[in-house]
Amino acid sequence: MISSRYHKNWDLKEFPGKLRNYGGAVLNITAVLLYHRVIGALVSPCHIWDLAAAHGILKNAGFSLCYVSGKPVDYSMMLNGENAEEYMVAGRKEGIERIRDYISSTIPS
Repeated sequence: MISSRYHKNWDLKEFPGKLRNYGGAVLNITAVLLYHRVIGALVSPCHIWDLAAAHGILKNAGFSLCYVSGKPVDYSMMLNGENAEEYMVAGRKEGIERIRDYISSTIPS
């Protein structure tokens, strides 16, 4: 699953899989729970109200949500209405690593 704005930062044309967007962050994040073939979600920086509930659901099911850099999501900076500080990835550890590895190879230098 991908954010509708992914193309502004990364070239994912060569990603070895299908890329889909359901429109909202909550749907993209929780798709890893609903569809066994979804390995993860790439989520653009969004507000706390777009993330918190989905993150709780993921965590309870044994999935993770972190920044692309690997840092844990920091909600403290979002409490005043600002977006998350960077793109995030959601899913099981293997899916997150696969997405992060691919993205790190496509970041322009």
